[in-house]
Amino acid sequence: FEFSLISVTDRFIVFSLFSTTTIVVVPCTLVRLVQFSKVFVTCFSQATTILVYHSRFRLSTLF
Repeated sequence: FEFSLISVTDRFIVFSLFSTTTIVVVPCTLVRLVQFSKVFVTCFSQATTILVYHSRFRLSTLF
């Protein structure tokens, strides 16, 4: 009986630890992903703006 009780408490401890880490880790990962996507979007938009500007500049120099 004692052994089963210990295993149950161990499982509960492991489960609680797992759930806490999940609760902590998941929002952090989401925040990181959101920040990364924002950075990526800004870099991408800047790159497109530069490319568009350069292409227009080249076109204006051609004509």
